[in-house]
Amino acid sequence: MDLEKAIQDIVKEVIRRLNQRLKTAIVVFTGGALGFEDALEQLKTMKKEGWSFKILLTRSAEHVFLPGTIEKDLGTNEVFYEKELEGLGEFYKDTSLLIIPTLTLNSATKISLGIVDSAVTNLVSHYITTGTPIVAADDACDLKNPIREKYRMHHSPKAYLDMNSHHLEQLRAYGISLVRAKDIAEASRKVTFQFSETEEEENPVEKSSIYYTDRVLSRLAVFEAKQASCDLVVSKQTIITALAREAASEWGVSIHQER
Repeated sequence: MDLEKAIQDIVKEVIRRLNQRLKTAIVVFTGGALGFEDALEQLKTMKKEGWSFKILLTRSAEHVFLPGTIEKDLGTNEVFYEKELEGLGEFYKDTSLLIIPTLTLNSATKISLGIVDSAVTNLVSHYITTGTPIVAADDACDLKNPIREKYRMHHSPKAYLDMNSHHLEQLRAYGISLVRAKDIAEASRKVTFQFSETEEEENPVEKSSIYYTDRVLSRLAVFEAKQASCDLVVSKQTIITALAREAASEWGVSIHQER
């Protein structure tokens, strides 16, 4: 095996692993029932697209959903229960996204106020402070959701509605993407692949991308992207050195940094 072939094989494996990591999400089900079925369908769609999930059910969720429902519907054994956890370390690593498919009013309020006293609020606090994207379905926590009228849950006084709206605005201000459960897949794609806009070429050619998350983007990383004929997608925490920029310009490698 010659050196060039060996380098190409290594680069291909790096790309495969990076793309796999980019489509890895932590999914936390709280006890919200509104939007649950839509959320499951969205997660099924994402699984077909190559996403892998590590799923956590809070104590509240365990009382709302039948045991085994989520495992069966999503065809996964990567489901954990809050009552059985000794810690949350496993949910802090190797992921590009946190999804909360059934955010409750209680959890939404606590998160907006910065209260950290449960598994879900701890995880959200961690991901907010590390700048990791969060997508949460607000079907159950938005008191202005029209579906509440169907269940006669739409008689809140204006002051209560205003308070709820303020809490949801706070979540958005923290960088959390609030969507309806039926839009989870689209929102997840958007926040995970949200990169700086670049000028369009007259005859654009689609290229694959390498996702780079190390602390500093080096000239070597740019060289590996050139060898693989790929662009570089860089996390917003990564520092792009002057040497890396010069190399990218010299070798025709585009660098896109997450917003």
